[in-house]
Amino acid sequence: MATVIQAGSGATDGSRHAQFWEDFWNTLYQFTHPFSSTFFDTVFSQDSSSSSSPNSQQQEQQQQQPPTADKPSSSRLFKDEASFQKFWQGLQNGSPDGSPSSASGSLLDHLQTAWVDFKSASSGFIEAIEWQQTWIQMVLAMHLTFFIIIVLLRNRPNPLAAMLFCTILLAALSEPLNGIGSRHWQLFSDDNYFDSHGVFTSLVWAAPLLVNAMVATMLLLRATVKLLVKVKRVQLQEGKKKKQK
Repeated sequence: MATVIQAGSGATDGSRHAQFWEDFWNTLYQFTHPFSSTFFDTVFSQDSSSSSSPNSQQQEQQQQQPPTADKPSSSRLFKDEASFQKFWQGLQNGSPDGSPSSASGSLLDHLQTAWVDFKSASSGFIEAIEWQQTWIQMVLAMHLTFFIIIVLLRNRPNPLAAMLFCTILLAALSEPLNGIGSRHWQLFSDDNYFDSHGVFTSLVWAAPLLVNAMVATMLLLRATVKLLVKVKRVQLQEGKKKKQK
């Protein structure tokens, strides 16, 4: 009986992995082929919606507007209700203790309020994520490895440019990867951090990649300036030699 149960669970895991890779390659294909069938379906749907009457468009917009005062669900974003409550109260009130932030007319008060809001939201986000999970640690290790490689390639413009291209490409894949993660998070994660707004993916995946891309860009500009100075010196030396002759 135990053998039959193990075989069934193994088949289920195999089908889940097969669905994951099929979804991954289909999403990657759609992302890298903008003139695929999905692209034309999107264009034709936009054309048909633009040809509809203004009254129907207004009704659709009113139906699509989400309520602003409703509280979002925490079942798919945070590991428990306590973490969600702290994060939500920080966003609503602007202070970790839950007291409402005072709105003053001075610029300094506005900056202090914004800083308190940022610290409260950041602390709620950090406490809501289980950073000890293996896949999250692997993502952070990848960002650190990219940064070290970029620094080591600071005097080699061609490999550095290739590294810049890779970081930008991976950052551009944030939205497709977020969609894949929201559909198959059970395969590698304990919680579903891939919400429809992509907050986790933007902060943990895209933001470090963009920082590495900025560092690579600055190093490329530095190498370009050094090359221009070197070429200019050679031109000046050749000009002096011609004048002496």
